[in-house]
Amino acid sequence: MFTKNRIFISFAILLLALMLMAANSMAIPPSISIVQQTNLLLAGQTGSFSALCPVGSVVTGGGAEFMGDLYWYGSYKSGNGWQVRASNPTAVNGQITVYATCLHDTRGSTSQEKDGAIVAPDSLETVSVECPVGSVLVSGGFYLSSNDNSVKIIASRKQANGWMLAVQNLTNQKQSLRVFATCLSGVDAKSYEAVDSDNSVPVVPVSTAPSCAAGGLLTGGGYKIPLALDVFMHFPFDGGGFNFWQTTVWEEPGPSLYFEGYAVCLTL
Repeated sequence: MFTKNRIFISFAILLLALMLMAANSMAIPPSISIVQQTNLLLAGQTGSFSALCPVGSVVTGGGAEFMGDLYWYGSYKSGNGWQVRASNPTAVNGQITVYATCLHDTRGSTSQEKDGAIVAPDSLETVSVECPVGSVLVSGGFYLSSNDNSVKIIASRKQANGWMLAVQNLTNQKQSLRVFATCLSGVDAKSYEAVDSDNSVPVVPVSTAPSCAAGGLLTGGGYKIPLALDVFMHFPFDGGGFNFWQTTVWEEPGPSLYFEGYAVCLTL
């Protein structure tokens, strides 16, 4: 009787192990999807626009694409989506498309850390914020008190396990800024930064398109530009299984200038 019970228990343990192995083999691997929302920004107006991640996923990052001479002065996580604030100083209507990157099939969640600074007149200010211990940086964002191009972001990128901004104040008044770090917790993960670079061409749009290595998930993006360049596209691009983060710059007539675009990549 003892032998039979022992055989039955051993068989049950083996069966349970096989079931767990089968469940693990059928588990859906984590993935990233990209959602977008296009809106009209009326002439002479400012606006706040969002793209929301679907139920069951968590937002990790986002960006925007502009049609027209629009300026953005805010880009950050909002709820389970990404929010962009922009202004249209022109006499014609413009268009803005907001993007969000959404992480699926993990038990993780994202939160947002922030810090701020005052930028003195006609000066450069650098500020950063770190993700809490036990979490990992997946993207970052910003908010500026000025809604025109008189306060320019010349760097927005991953720094260690946080996010940094370098902002130039071109006005004769103090300006305020906030930097945001989007942080993933609840999963065992690491993130790294991929880079692509190019040289600007006067009055011609030029783009960088950094992508993640095999096994990496695209969660966010950043850039570093000289003061003479303007960013009018900064968003995740779905290439049908080959995703990258596009940063497109514009330069008025002048010398060719070097700039960099970054992708934040997550490994689980």
